[in-house]
Amino acid sequence: MSSLRDLAEQGAQLYNAGDVEGLVSLYTEDATLVSPGGTFEGRAAIHEYRSREKAAFPDRTMTLTIFNCRSY
Repeated sequence: MSSLRDLAEQGAQLYNAGDVEGLVSLYTEDATLVSPGGTFEGRAAIHEYRSREKAAFPDRTMTLTIFNCRSY
């Protein structure tokens, strides 16, 4: 099983490659994506949103910044 970090990195790679199908396949059928563009429920809605986004901004890329936080 992949870690959440691995999944996020895979998603960013797929998005950056323009592979919307691959990116959306990482979501569960009942997933909800909340973004500045709105709230999208289910894979079909997420696919439509990401497809429109990539068409409008084909050079946009996703970058992950992961912080390790510890409480003392």
